[in-house]
Amino acid sequence: MPQNLLKTRLFWAVVFSLFLAVAPKLEELEKRSFTVRDWIQLLTALASSGLVLLDCSEMGKLYTPRFLPGKNKEDFSQD
Repeated sequence: MPQNLLKTRLFWAVVFSLFLAVAPKLEELEKRSFTVRDWIQLLTALASSGLVLLDCSEMGKLYTPRFLPGKNKEDFSQD
């Protein structure tokens, strides 16, 4: 039975890890001392999290909602 990626522990672990990576940068953004290096680190954290989720959705019987890239529930054969 296919499982929704957004309802897995993996998804929430990636979201929590992303929050931990981004949280220190939010304080710098508030102080208006955000540099190009900070933007690059922020974009790198977002991109790597997205790639992890896309890769995991392709590996198993995980699907994503239609508005997100990846397999849809209908792409799995009804065994």
